[in-house]
Amino acid sequence: MIFGLLRVRNEARWIDRCVASIQPLCQQIIVFDDHSTDETPAICARMGAHVVLSAFGDLDESRDKDYLLSRLYTYCHPKPGDYALMIDGDEVLEKEGSRKLSAAIDKNGTVAYMLKILYLWDSETTIRTDGVYGRFERPSLFPLSEEIMTFRQTGARGHFHCSNVPSQFIGRCRPLDAAVIHLGYRDSDDRIRKYEWYRRIDGDNPAEDGYRHIVQGDIAQIPAHAKLMHAGPLRLEPLMVAW
Repeated sequence: MIFGLLRVRNEARWIDRCVASIQPLCQQIIVFDDHSTDETPAICARMGAHVVLSAFGDLDESRDKDYLLSRLYTYCHPKPGDYALMIDGDEVLEKEGSRKLSAAIDKNGTVAYMLKILYLWDSETTIRTDGVYGRFERPSLFPLSEEIMTFRQTGARGHFHCSNVPSQFIGRCRPLDAAVIHLGYRDSDDRIRKYEWYRRIDGDNPAEDGYRHIVQGDIAQIPAHAKLMHAGPLRLEPLMVAW
């Protein structure tokens, strides 16, 4: 079996597409809702997902994912050989993703996998491909076991960037030729809003270069032609993956 895990907040614009994209693959989907103020949890529930409302009052991505994983064990009682797929609420698994992931698990059922993340930019037919955007793969699919597994605590505020697989699999994931389409950076207004949010919470993190790459070409201080630590100059290409 494959179980879907989602940690979400205010994703009502696209959560239906996210859930629908993994339903053919996942026998059950568990959603951890981090105090959404929109219809996100209601949409998930209507689509048949099991929704868990956060009881925590602060921001801690690692803790939330630990709790989400614990709810999976409580509600679904997975067995060795079962898998979990964790993507974000503003992401959609490509159309061929279910077939590709199922085939990988059938062939090698003890391996964790990385998926390609394709970032929509300015439209739903265009992706960003310069710098990290052109090569980004995120661990997202991992085997379940009787072992207690936890997500890593990072040096970032709120333990941002703690990955979508438990710490036991960090550095041990295999690449898989399957893609997830990220919708959250599609629109300039959303990129600016996310940039300002990251700067407010984790702006002094030198490893992230102030998160400037998120708004490259959107604000005058960070022009499209600039070469940044993680990206640039800005390059956009057609999306060639069906979703």
